Amino acid sequence: MTKLACQKVAIDSSPLLPRTRPIEVHYREVGRGAPIVILHGGWGYGFYPYDDAIAKLERRFVIPDRTGYGGSPHIEEL
Repeated sequence: MTKLACQKVAIDSSPLLPRTRPIEVHYREVGRGAPIVILHGGWGYGFYPYDDAIAKLERRFVIPDRTGYGGSPHIEEL
């Protein structure tokens, strides 16, 4: 399987929580072409069930970790 690159993106504000301080959201990215974004329902803490399928599909995937899971920090205001 191609190694997934792990990165972070800064989010300065949110219209849903205007007083929230800037945060960073961790995401993994692999492949080339137009991205397919995978949103998970809560696993993002080191369990990545999509990795085998991603390797076989040979497409570009972006997989963010929800706040408080994986490499994304917990937000106290939530």
